[in-house]
Amino acid sequence: MPAMRDWIGKRLKSLGKTKGALSEHLGVAPARMTELSKGNRQLQSNEIMPFAEFLEMDPMQVLSMLSDPNASVDQIKEIGGAVVEMVGLEPVQNKKSLIPIRGEVAAGVWKQVDELYQGVEGLNEFADLVTVPGYPEDQQFALRVVGHSLNLIAPEGSTLHCVSHINGGAWDILEGELVIIQHTKFQGQMIENTAKRIRQGADGWELCPESNHPDFQKPLKVADFTHDDCDDEIRVLAKVIGINRKP
Repeated sequence: MPAMRDWIGKRLKSLGKTKGALSEHLGVAPARMTELSKGNRQLQSNEIMPFAEFLEMDPMQVLSMLSDPNASVDQIKEIGGAVVEMVGLEPVQNKKSLIPIRGEVAAGVWKQVDELYQGVEGLNEFADLVTVPGYPEDQQFALRVVGHSLNLIAPEGSTLHCVSHINGGAWDILEGELVIIQHTKFQGQMIENTAKRIRQGADGWELCPESNHPDFQKPLKVADFTHDDCDDEIRVLAKVIGINRKP
């Protein structure tokens, strides 16, 4: 596979680095590096980040090139809505990190606290997204869309690029933005995570669905959750700064 050898070799040469040094950085035998160059070995998931670091590349560029062994070094490929441009294998000046998937949004699906993140933590999965400048990288994460509560903008299987709203966040949430809402009841023992569009209604702030499904047409009125006799509680966990739509 000449294109694979071509871009790895040229990249190393442009940086004044050797294949042997790359092998040592990855902690693999030189023979394994040769197999990778020939396309006879796949880069392991735990090798992607150090591989990108050594070659001074955006990890998404590495994934882009490895996903197509016949890709040319100047190919422009779109991944997850982010256009990754390979221009003469010049070093990437503004590195960006991959976005971890931390859970799901599924309106109408209530879970107990102890099962909320069951099957999510420890998966080491990443979305086809990269961090957005202007927000702390460690506060950016992705959520998978389950069901039809966002089908007007994000079909089931899509991923939402979010930024945490811890302590109010260092950024404002404005009318019309999409936010991640945690709805709890029974003194916090049952939890529903969903995404809603925040709107200013006649009676105050409302959290409106982005769906044409009949089960998700009624907006949540924030004022309804402020009464002393209301056991339910809602709070904003994050705001959505991007969507990777599943076709």
